[in-house]
Amino acid sequence: MFALVSTVVLLAAICAPPVLGQHSAPEEAVTAIQEFIQAGKYPEALRKISAAMAAYPNDGGLLNLRGVIHAQQNELADARKDFEKAVTLTPGLTPAWQNLARVCQISIQLPLRGQCVAASPEGAARRS
Repeated sequence: MFALVSTVVLLAAICAPPVLGQHSAPEEAVTAIQEFIQAGKYPEALRKISAAMAAYPNDGGLLNLRGVIHAQQNELADARKDFEKAVTLTPGLTPAWQNLARVCQISIQLPLRGQCVAASPEGAARRS
């Protein structure tokens, strides 16, 4: 089950166009990160994300990509944190909402359950 869901999470991150704006990482950096993720080169992708986040710390797209890597490595709590921050910073980033929902779905029987229920579009609106 996790393999199927993690594949879908990965596809949501790769197929989604980068959300570019005033405070977004350059498209070529996001594309390189996506290629590393698709190739399973998570350490390289994380290095690229860290470098990009140094310049663009409030980029929801970068947080979404980092969350995908955490999810692929079965680090669900870290993935959830990244997805939650991504949707808080960039509420219109649909792939981050989808990824958050998938992580919550996977975690439904784990201790993360209560935290996932609180992470909804309405909850994000209240936090911002």
